[in-house]
Amino acid sequence: MLLENLIQRESITIMIITTIIMIITNIMTIITMSTTTITTITIMITITITIITSITIIITDTTTIMAIIITMDIIIRSKADRKRRLNANKDLQQEHYELSKMFPSISVSY
Repeated sequence: MLLENLIQRESITIMIITTIIMIITNIMTIITMSTTTITTITIMITITITIITSITIIITDTTTIMAIIITMDIIIRSKADRKRRLNANKDLQQEHYELSKMFPSISVSY
């Protein structure tokens, strides 16, 4: 009877130790899975922030380029308009000069 009790106690001890090891292993697995999940979420957030930053940079660059194009267009148009006005003024002066030669008694004023 003593031997059977000893074997039973040893068996129970082994079962308890095995159960404790399984619990510790499960806890370690949960910690590892949690760490992996947190790392994955952090990586996904970083990738998302990088993509959003890239899109923002593209939008900013596009806006800057459009502003430069619009500014250059305004400058070119204003210079062309100024040149047209100068040419029109010269044409008027030439016309005035020719009219005054043809009709010296008539005064043309603007």
